[in-house]
Amino acid sequence: MLLKKEIINIVKNNNNDKKKVKFVIDNVVANGGIEYATQKMIEYRDKAMTILYSFPESPSRAALEELVRYTTDRAY
Repeated sequence: MLLKKEIINIVKNNNNDKKKVKFVIDNVVANGGIEYATQKMIEYRDKAMTILYSFPESPSRAALEELVRYTTDRAY
């Protein structure tokens, strides 16, 4: 539990301290945070696309589909 409080404190109050930011990143990676976030992103993307597909094809729908794909499929 202390780790969670420490991470929240660093994110809120010490996000300019490179050593502390590295501590947060290392712990997020070590505890599967990246994989979890990626999986959640895919779930939300799929839900969004399902909702969009319920509307008739249109330029607006196509633009929204492209926005969803752009924000979820790009490499960082």
